[in-house]
Amino acid sequence: MPVIRTDRWLDEQFFHPYRLCEPLKAHFENLDPPGIYQFLAEKGLYKPSGLTFQDFVRLKEMKVWDRADKYLDHFRKRWKGPDIPVYIFPANHSLFSPLVLKNGYTLPGAMFLFLTPQEDGKELKALFVHEYHHAARLHRLGRKTETFTLLDSLVMEGLAEHAVSDSCGEKYVARWMRRYTEKQIAKLWEKYFRANLRLKTGDPGHDRLLYGMRGVPPMAGYAVGFAIVKACREKLRCRTDEMIAMSAERIAEPFLVQEKSEGTRF
Repeated sequence: MPVIRTDRWLDEQFFHPYRLCEPLKAHFENLDPPGIYQFLAEKGLYKPSGLTFQDFVRLKEMKVWDRADKYLDHFRKRWKGPDIPVYIFPANHSLFSPLVLKNGYTLPGAMFLFLTPQEDGKELKALFVHEYHHAARLHRLGRKTETFTLLDSLVMEGLAEHAVSDSCGEKYVARWMRRYTEKQIAKLWEKYFRANLRLKTGDPGHDRLLYGMRGVPPMAGYAVGFAIVKACREKLRCRTDEMIAMSAERIAEPFLVQEKSEGTRF
């Protein structure tokens, strides 16, 4: 399945986002189009304005739909990933809010990319790699997301950013992966994560720790997940391609062994 040509949808319905969400109902069984729009807006979907319309025009000029289609073909073969629809929309921002350059959201059966025009073409590739790695791992593991624990999520995010490093270069790894020092990671692990690895995705504490909310440092879970995967890669000397179907417990083992024996994680 090629990347869905949402540019054609946007040509007709840019200022009517509820109508844009009608074709998405199959992915959100319990939501109507306004509910789908609200849900995706929280993930980064644009709000109609002159500014976001200009972004859309520029995204078309940059042929991001064609480029994403090539990435989908390449990484689906490389990772034995699923043939799922990929939906591209402008990202939300305004003159009065911080500029979000790009964001994404992946379900087991669909992938969403929210973009602003960027001259560096590898930024699109980096976002695509991160999100499609999620899709491929979910597909290869064959598990329902409701069964995922905090440890599963930490590893999922860590793997996706290491895949970005492998495919695009270290420059394109998200900044929060380098936000904390080794000592800070050790403190985050001890204070927030060690005792909570079995929290399920439906538990409010899961997202609080993963994203860093309500007193937890920003994106702490992503940074810890990146460190967990780094320890495994150094131990096994492997690429993320080889780890895509590996269990979170196996990936975390070198990190936990080092933590136990040395009091450090890398």
